[in-house]
Amino acid sequence: MKSKSPFIAAGSPTKSMTLDEIIRRLKKNKVVEGIVVTGSAANKSFGPLSDYDILVVLGVTKVKPRVVVTYIDNRLAD
Repeated sequence: MKSKSPFIAAGSPTKSMTLDEIIRRLKKNKVVEGIVVTGSAANKSFGPLSDYDILVVLGVTKVKPRVVVTYIDNRLAD
């Protein structure tokens, strides 16, 4: 089922992947120039109710940048 929101990924393929797996996959993409993990995942206050806050820095691309909300490791990620 397709999400009605432009910000939420329906049927997230990353839901069962770990953050480390996601970062490794992103690093392989030539357009990705940087990855910033912020919030509780970055400052060691990560708990059972925490989400992932990730900024992916892109180089020149024809794809319009956007905000995406998805799941990583069964946690909300934005």
